[in-house]
Amino acid sequence: MDFESERHGQQGHELYSKGRFGEAIQEFKKAIKVSPKFADLYNHLGLAYHLNGEYEQAIRAFKQAIKLNSRYVEAHLNIAITLNELGRYEEAVSFFSQATEAEDINGGMTTGIRNKLSSAHAELGNTYCDIGYNTEGAEEYQKALKLNPHHHDIRLKLAKTYLNLEQYYMAIEELETLTRSHPDYLEAFIFLGVAHLKNGQKEKARKQWQICLAKDPGNLRAKTYLTLMARSGEK
Repeated sequence: MDFESERHGQQGHELYSKGRFGEAIQEFKKAIKVSPKFADLYNHLGLAYHLNGEYEQAIRAFKQAIKLNSRYVEAHLNIAITLNELGRYEEAVSFFSQATEAEDINGGMTTGIRNKLSSAHAELGNTYCDIGYNTEGAEEYQKALKLNPHHHDIRLKLAKTYLNLEQYYMAIEELETLTRSHPDYLEAFIFLGVAHLKNGQKEKARKQWQICLAKDPGNLRAKTYLTLMARSGEK
């Protein structure tokens, strides 16, 4: 990279880190004018455009980065996230897939890329569920957990989605995994009780809410569910 281009690029990074995205865009454009063959510069330009609310310009910048380096995983992810925010879900999914393929070609994911891709799948899962596409949402949460199996919030979302799909055994399996790995995650116990109840296993449901109360005697939801069970005659 030319010295002048590197100088503008560094200034762009500094401005970007300070939230001065419009100014950062100008510096990255100056860097690109001197060194137009560097994919990183286009990716950084795209990020600045994105955070400045200029999504179409961001997409063009990310696409140029990918044109220069078809295996540029971060650029694939960034364009996918941008497209998802614009509601262009099918295009977003396509770039998610391309990001995974590109990473496989590179010979294994770094932790940072794995986590970023996991979060991107989870975000797409949220979008699908928000518009009532629970099956597609569950698939995205599964992909997210495959990349990062320790993300307990995503696992809980997957379990809730299974509940919405009336796939109670699947929900129970995910929630039991959560309660084993995170014994203080009370929300997992609450929903495990709900899953057991919906699956016709009332005593197992009661047990989960009692466990929750033992850990947090003031837990309102656990108290409410147990009270409702008692009033319904299930003692």
